[in-house]
Order: sequence, then C-alpha cells, then structure tokens
Amino acid sequence: MVSHPIRQALVLAHARVDGVPAAALRTGGIPHLVRVLLTLKRRDVRRVWVVAAGPDDRARLEAMLADDPRLDALEIRFVEAPADANRADALAAANGRLRGDFFLVEADRVFALTVLDDLLVAPLDGVTLAVATGDHPRVDGPNLPWSVRDGKIHPGRRPAERTPVPPARYAGLATCDDTFLEVVAEMRDATDPFSAAVEHLAKLGCARAIVAGPRAFSIRLETKADLRRAEDALLDSLRKPDVDGPIARTINRNVSLALTRRLMHLPVPPNAVTVFNLFIALAAGATAAFATPATPWLLGVGAVLWQVASMLDGTDGELARLKFQTSKAGEWLDTVVDDLGRVAFFLGVGHGTATVFQAPLYWNLMLVTVAIQIALNVAAYRKLLEMGAGSHLALAWTEDREDGGPKGPIARFFARIEFMARRDYYIFMFMVVTLLGFVKVAIVCTFLTTLIVLGHDVLRPRKPREARVLQPILLRDE
Repeated sequence: MVSHPIRQALVLAHARVDGVPAAALRTGGIPHLVRVLLTLKRRDVRRVWVVAAGPDDRARLEAMLADDPRLDALEIRFVEAPADANRADALAAANGRLRGDFFLVEADRVFALTVLDDLLVAPLDGVTLAVATGDHPRVDGPNLPWSVRDGKIHPGRRPAERTPVPPARYAGLATCDDTFLEVVAEMRDATDPFSAAVEHLAKLGCARAIVAGPRAFSIRLETKADLRRAEDALLDSLRKPDVDGPIARTINRNVSLALTRRLMHLPVPPNAVTVFNLFIALAAGATAAFATPATPWLLGVGAVLWQVASMLDGTDGELARLKFQTSKAGEWLDTVVDDLGRVAFFLGVGHGTATVFQAPLYWNLMLVTVAIQIALNVAAYRKLLEMGAGSHLALAWTEDREDGGPKGPIARFFARIEFMARRDYYIFMFMVVTLLGFVKVAIVCTFLTTLIVLGHDVLRPRKPREARVLQPILLRDE
C-alpha cells in the first residue's frame, strides 16, 4: 500500500475532439478539466501540471479555470506541448518538471473516483497502470501488448500453451515517479515511447497493474456518443447501493436521476431543488389536512404528493455531487427539509383523517408520533454536530457484518423495524395503504413503528457509520 499520500498530478490535456480540446468539453454540467482537477483534489492532490497542445489551447484552458473558487487550494501550472502533440510529446514536455510520485491522468477521459482509490492502495515503484480485464463495458482503451501476472506487467505476450486470460486494457490513469518521464524521454525513437517505457520498467520489475472494479469506468471522449456514455456513467455513479432502500433503488433513484440529467446543464443550484422539494412536502401535508367527509380522496392526493417529494429528494444531492457543489450547509439543509416535510405531512394527514372519520384518536396519534420524531431528530442532530456530519446516513443502528446479518431474534426484529423505518419504504407503503382506503391502518402502523424506533434508540443508540477501508485488487494469473 502507498505509504504516503500523492500530492501532485500530471494531466495530459493535449487530445482534441472535433478541433476542440477534450478537456474543454462539458461533462455533467461542468468543464471536463475542472472535473478532473476537482476529482484529484478529493484525493488530496495539491499541485497539478497541465499539458496543453499549443498556446491557443493553453489560453482557452487557463481562461476556463479562472475565478473558480473550488480550485483555490490547487497549485495549477500549465506546460505547452506542440499543437499537434501526441501522448509522447505531452510527456516529453513535462519531463524534468515533477519530482517524486504523481498521478498521471489523460484528460480526454471521464473516469470514476474509484479508479484513483484502486491506484492509491497499490505498491508505488516505477509505474502502476489502472487497467480493465475482460469485456468491461465502461473502460475504453487498446489491449496492452504485455502479459500481466500477479499484479505485475511482464514483457512479451504469454506463451500459447498457457491457459488464456482476457486481455487487459489501459484505463488512462497511472501512478508514477519521476524516473518514468525520464525513461519515456529515452524511448523517444520507439514507435510508442509510452509502451516502450512501461516495458523497460517491467524488465526491472517496476511496472504493475491494478484492475478496475466492476463499478469503475474510464471512457475516452472521441465522439458525441462517447460523451453521452460518459454522462450515463457519471449519473450511474451517483447511486448509493449501500444505503438506498428497495424502493429507492428501484423507483426513487431512477426518477431523481432522470431529473438530474435534465437539470445538470442548467444553472440550478442544488439548494434551490431542496427548497422546491420542501414546498411539495408542505403541499402534501396541506392537501391531506383539508380532507373532509365529502372529500376523503384528498388524503390519497396528499400521500401521492409526499411520494413525489420522496422520489425527487435525491436530485439535490445528485446535482451537488455531480457538479462538485457539496457543502455542509447544503447537507444540513437537505436533512432539516426532509424532517420538516415529514412533520408537516404527519400533522396534515392526522388532522385530515380525524376530520374524515370524526375520530380525534388519529390526530392524537400523529401528535405523539411527531413529538417522538422531533426528539429523535434532536438527539441525532447533536451526534451529527459532534461528528462534523450533516446527514442521517452518517448514523446507523446496525453494524456492517462480514458474516451475514444480525444474530439473534431480537437483533433480527430490530433489523426488520429499521428496514420498515427507511424513508423510501414507509413513504411508499403509506401511499399504497392510503390509496387502498386504509389510511387509519397506515397511521397506527406509523405510530407503533415510531414507538419501537424510540425504544431501539434508547436501548441501542445509533452510532457513526464506519467508513470502508480500501483494499488492493491485483490482476492475477490464475
């Protein structure tokens, strides 16, 4: 594993698409070079050398980065390569400018942050390439002209009698030390100096390969179709399979991503989407509150509006992550808005149900439910403030287990309750039960579930969700 962080990067921005620098294209609503730099910044890179093809491209890219406060923490230096530069020319232009270890990134690619993570857990000695094996649909690149065994690159192809393995493809990202640029310069007379340099280091045992994981992507921008594929991959990377409930995975996330696709190229700030979603939730509560014996269907309309708010709830966070506009203030705004929307709907549906059925019991049940949930939220807010987080997702009742689910009947019972208490699940089920005409059942179930959640939180308070530790993944010969 890398024993120290990599603080610098070399970005090759020489490639062009239809006469335009690929780094100047907009991907996911922001200039692609900005996306590359902010992605590197997320992994603690502080100094970046950008190689542009000629003075015109350099001026265009420099102007594109000007006055972007998100880049203030980065020291960005530009280097000019010839206007018709290829990869070898771009590397030659940077030779002698970097010392020590660095990321090597080709800026004509849209790539996943997980690819950098894979590189960070690799041994750093010479050069380590990020590659994909087999028929990986989201990693573009030519097949490598070497064999790869046990995570190391070996010169020459594998013998024919050996069991064949799928060829590996270079994903356009690597970690290197400064000797790699020197070796590339020495190989300038080769047909492909980059490949020749890797092969030379491989003979010295200093060339490795890290295989990209199944959710990784590295898509080369050569056509408009590639740009569409890249944005599809960026949007898909916004899914949260570890925390999304079943309704969120199958319904809500698909709806929110569809809206995010339409908003990402518009100047719509994520916080504006959050506030808009609050109005939908308030409208849901108000609609349900106005239900009368003559208009009981307003309870169903309110429940449907609340489900609409739930489906759109992910859009603000998706926009923020896609366009690098995340902030603690925005995270807290989203959390508080979700909680306010829930309180508004519970009060509205409780009042409306009591009016429709002339039964104050349901209003009282919702009042108690809201009081308990406010108390739970206050306790959660205190923990989040101590953690420096702003989302309920930072807390968990159950610990991640490698040997399966929770053990024992009580633990399994609380796991079921936690599942039912997931926001996406209970909002959807509340809507379904209400539309079927059983809103009183939905209110009673909500009240009982809230009581159980309160008991669980008292007996076993929520704790910070543990971050996952990165593990190296090496290409193997078996």
